Amino acid sequence: MIGSGETIANLPHSLWRDQVSRRPKLTAKSTDLLVIDWFRNRRVSADRYFIVEWDTLVNQSITAWLADVIDYPFAAPSIRLPTREPEWFRRFRRFLPADVRPLATGVVPFSCVMVSHEAMQRIEPLYTDDLAGLDQVTGEIRFATLAARCGFSPVSIPDSRMVTWKPFMPIGLAPTIYHPVKKSFTSPEPWMQQEEIVAFESLLDPMMHVLEFGSGRSTFWLANRVAKVTTIEHNARWLERVKPFPPNVEVRFAPPAWPNPDFEPAQPRQFNNYIQAADDLTPDLVLVDGRARVPVCERWATRTLTLLHDANRPRYRELRKQTLAGSLARILPPESADEAE
Repeated sequence: MIGSGETIANLPHSLWRDQVSRRPKLTAKSTDLLVIDWFRNRRVSADRYFIVEWDTLVNQSITAWLADVIDYPFAAPSIRLPTREPEWFRRFRRFLPADVRPLATGVVPFSCVMVSHEAMQRIEPLYTDDLAGLDQVTGEIRFATLAARCGFSPVSIPDSRMVTWKPFMPIGLAPTIYHPVKKSFTSPEPWMQQEEIVAFESLLDPMMHVLEFGSGRSTFWLANRVAKVTTIEHNARWLERVKPFPPNVEVRFAPPAWPNPDFEPAQPRQFNNYIQAADDLTPDLVLVDGRARVPVCERWATRTLTLLHDANRPRYRELRKQTLAGSLARILPPESADEAE
């Protein structure tokens, strides 16, 4: 963090070391103290500084990522304000000194943020040996609130969806910046048995256009193996969790005609837009792993190679199919009934 071969232990005075030695619980919320230590002991200066924690994967030019906010003194992936999220601030706000309480601001996380040299010069003196209540709040609140006090309220960095805590992190498969990355990464595989993945991959060709009903891990896996993927998705919340997708993926959002609780059976005409969402396409292969699987399979089996995952479920018994491996099956058109199982 300090650079040039220096460490916190070697510094004659370290705000981070002194504060944490007195308040061990501060360790988990003190990244900003490390930044102040670095600024006070820096060997180089610049017009702008990009602050990034160790568990971050940079898969894009930082200059390009910051292009829309490069002229601002302080920019962060996500900004929190008491007017928008009072519950998030309630447990911390009382610890803020009275003179800064009306300016309470948070940046989440305190990583992948950009701060100008001028802003750092104004903020740094506010960090003293006695933090006077500021030691009770997180670094995400502490730094952003002091910045606001100096007149440097943060602005939001566009395309920051992957700088957050997500239950599913498709790390490295799209050109952006990812944080946090807590374990070594391998390309996500489809939610299939290994024998099904092997059988599926054997049918792929690098020049293929694959149409997929139901986006997720398979979308990213396919994008690394074929020329183009078109994925049809009905669930807006799920799309927000898994995107951004690689550049060779086209997403078509087709919500149901009326709300459908997760895992509830589809009702007649409820998913008509979803079923018809790719009628203008001529894909080389179709993977059906989403909603309304029976009508989707029937629609595509006469047009191109169509695969159904979880084909062994009783509700798909009416479909004519040929098992490839496990529950992965090729759907046969009506005239191929003699080839079915």
